[in-house]
Amino acid sequence: MGSTVVNVIIPTTAEHVRDKQIKRCVNSIRKSSTEPIKLIVVVNGDRYNDKVCAWLQEQEDINFEYRPIGSSPQAVAFGRSKVNSPFFSTIDDDDEYLVGATDLKLAALQSDSKADLVVANGYRHADGHDTLLYNCLLYTSDAADE
Repeated sequence: MGSTVVNVIIPTTAEHVRDKQIKRCVNSIRKSSTEPIKLIVVVNGDRYNDKVCAWLQEQEDINFEYRPIGSSPQAVAFGRSKVNSPFFSTIDDDDEYLVGATDLKLAALQSDSKADLVVANGYRHADGHDTLLYNCLLYTSDAADE
């Protein structure tokens, strides 16, 4: 495996009821890139489940961290301090990346030296249907020059 280009930070309470969601999230990240990705999972608070934490710790591509304060923003900030790659992203533990999504975001960042951030759209799944989350995401190079 080559060097890691992207770290993905996942803040989570690692509760038993979130077990399947966390595993889907992790697996979606793995499918989002052809490049090696290192995940930084920051379990925060005291509601965690030992079996969920054990599974996370068994994964070779996961850097498992624990913070006693139950705060997602603080968990992300702590995870950011552990990033050791040129690029990083964050994702909620109940969300998923689409196949190839990380590669598309990397291509956008690497193709424009002025780019600092890529915001990607997604789908909301409800009642058996997927709907586009945002109907209008626009980028104009004029806005970047202001």
